[in-house]
Amino acid sequence: MRLGKKLISAIVVLSMSTSALTGCTSSKKAISETAEQFLEIVQNGSTENIEAYASAGVLEGDFVRAFDSTFLIDDLKAGFEADKLDEATAQRLDNLCTSFSNMITSYEIKSVTVKKGVGTVIASVNTAFPLDVIGGDDASSRIAVKVDAYKEANPDKVDNADPEIAKQAYNDVINLVLETYEDVLSESAEKTYIFVFTMTKDPDSKDWSITEIQDYDSVANGKEIAETNTEADTSEDEEQPADEETPAEEENAEEAQPEETDTEAEGNAPADSEVEEVDLSID
Repeated sequence: MRLGKKLISAIVVLSMSTSALTGCTSSKKAISETAEQFLEIVQNGSTENIEAYASAGVLEGDFVRAFDSTFLIDDLKAGFEADKLDEATAQRLDNLCTSFSNMITSYEIKSVTVKKGVGTVIASVNTAFPLDVIGGDDASSRIAVKVDAYKEANPDKVDNADPEIAKQAYNDVINLVLETYEDVLSESAEKTYIFVFTMTKDPDSKDWSITEIQDYDSVANGKEIAETNTEADTSEDEEQPADEETPAEEENAEEAQPEETDTEAEGNAPADSEVEEVDLSID
């Protein structure tokens, strides 16, 4: 009789363990698929249905703005007076903007973990050029030198009251700017960025959504954090199903997570990718 009870208990424990493991694997798969879909949309430069994979805060945040080709193009064009551009200059600007549409060359989910109902994804994003290349100090200083040289060499055009001559001068200056941007882009090498996605599950729809995106360095604060291998994590060790409570004896595991410090984050964050204003006046 005792043997029968022990056998039944063992079967129940095994069944519960298998169920928990299956639940965790299912959650990790759903989290990974959500992150993949989100990154695919961002890479394609489309915002269609993107709200199904991320919160409003993420959609309005630095990550999407840094990689959204539409936003980058609009931001760049806002620095030019479209009504003063001739056909050739406008076409050259459009050609430059095409580079932004192909900025993300690839991405990869490095790892997926689930703990106490919160998912964490570490993803790498490879870009054709650094995020800050357009608004960087190098491009800005080159533009300043070229524009100053043009003004010095062409005072008659710069100060001319004839609208047609003034328009030609403006286009000359804009072409110097576009030429510089073309140069820095062609000279740039691919760059890899690592990001940490925090994800939560909607209690009603049961769908996972990205609620926060941070660059890896600011999360780690100089410390090594788990799951940094190039191979996607498939282990279930130390993982808890998203829908189950963590046993009390494992509460201390939380202390192993990196503590927040006031250390300044290293590396390039998307927030640094804003285009720096350059004086294009020819007065």
